[in-house]
Amino acid sequence: MHRSWRTCFAAVTGSCRASMGCCTSTKPPLAYWGGALALRLLGHSELALRVPATLAWLLSAWLVFRLGLAATLDRRRATWAAVFASFAPLAVVQARMLSSDVFLWPATLCVYLGVVDVSRSAWGRAALTGVGLAAGLLAKGHLVLFWTISALLVWAGWQRRWRAAGVLGHPHALVLGLGAGLPCYVIEALRHPQLVRFWLGRETAGRYLSGVHGRHEPWWYFAAILPAMVLPWLPEIVRGAARALRREATEAAAQARLWVLWAGLPLVLFSVSGSKRSNYLIPLLAPLALLAASALPAQASRHLGIRTGVWSLVVLLSPFVLGAVPGLAPATRELATAARRTGGQLVAYHELPTSLPFYYGANVAAVFTAVDETLDDAQTCARWRPPRPDAVAPVLAHGGLVLARTEDWPVLSKLAGVTLTPVASGGGRVLLHAPGAARP
Repeated sequence: MHRSWRTCFAAVTGSCRASMGCCTSTKPPLAYWGGALALRLLGHSELALRVPATLAWLLSAWLVFRLGLAATLDRRRATWAAVFASFAPLAVVQARMLSSDVFLWPATLCVYLGVVDVSRSAWGRAALTGVGLAAGLLAKGHLVLFWTISALLVWAGWQRRWRAAGVLGHPHALVLGLGAGLPCYVIEALRHPQLVRFWLGRETAGRYLSGVHGRHEPWWYFAAILPAMVLPWLPEIVRGAARALRREATEAAAQARLWVLWAGLPLVLFSVSGSKRSNYLIPLLAPLALLAASALPAQASRHLGIRTGVWSLVVLLSPFVLGAVPGLAPATRELATAARRTGGQLVAYHELPTSLPFYYGANVAAVFTAVDETLDDAQTCARWRPPRPDAVAPVLAHGGLVLARTEDWPVLSKLAGVTLTPVASGGGRVLLHAPGAARP
């Protein structure tokens, strides 16, 4: 695994196997590359790690604007589309998190812009499409094809737009997209042959057909949370979708039908998946925003301006307000700070908060921890992921710190054979100190 992958993976996710710099990462690298570059340029801080996601969010807003212009919207409506997409609750949350989904968003937009913007040269459209495919493969793997190819091919057949969709097969698009997006997968698969089976089995078939990742929700989960994800412009979205399905033979109607397919097909396919998380749907915000903008009246609406202004103020202030409410935000940073101040070896029991090693500033062993399946050798797993709960006993017997769920406190006291003193607590977790731990 490349050194940049290891460094950033440890800093961003705090995974024990990655923070050791010797274990296999099974995730696409783009988010971790972005985090590693930010840490190198801006220093070791939370702000540095949030910058790449924020830049991806801003880029997505601009691409939605460009896509609106290419789809026959005027500048006012295209600007509103960018506002609708970027200030949707889901987008605002993802703009502050270094996750792969927020990087997939601009990648899919590049692909659609390459298909829709027929005013560009054939080479320019192919280049945009290729860049989008490459970035999507590096951000989220084959899911970029799921978000783009499926809707575009159905739309091309429905609206007889095979010539526009033909850019997907343009040699320049394929060479750029596959040539830049696939080599890292090929290299890792050659180094770790078991990755191919893992990607196709657990990460693809297992994620879609079963609840192996512990993210199972009812089939109506996405439909139920969708209104909250696109507030406060749901009325405009409904009107835009209704207008798109009317039997009109205009260019604007044909483009609007693409937005319906772009939003509708993934929503249906994700709804029958065995793994559901709200962040999976962030690329869906763009077509919904374009539908909403297409339904706006010709004249500026004062009501819409007031509604958007109030919502923007809520969005900008909410992180500060919510962060100040005790017990609402995760307490990982506070617990890691308390552990660093106390001193001694730190062990995570049963659960390993992904950001713990980042805030703690050192490796954290995970004991009896529910983490993703690893592809590392048995010796590495035995050292850093002991399979038995009582493996934490030797650590506590010689003095140390353990981060555990509050309900596991009595179990740990019994395993250690000593009284464990709470150092700090929050968010359903407690930091426990065993006698004899080194203190500064």
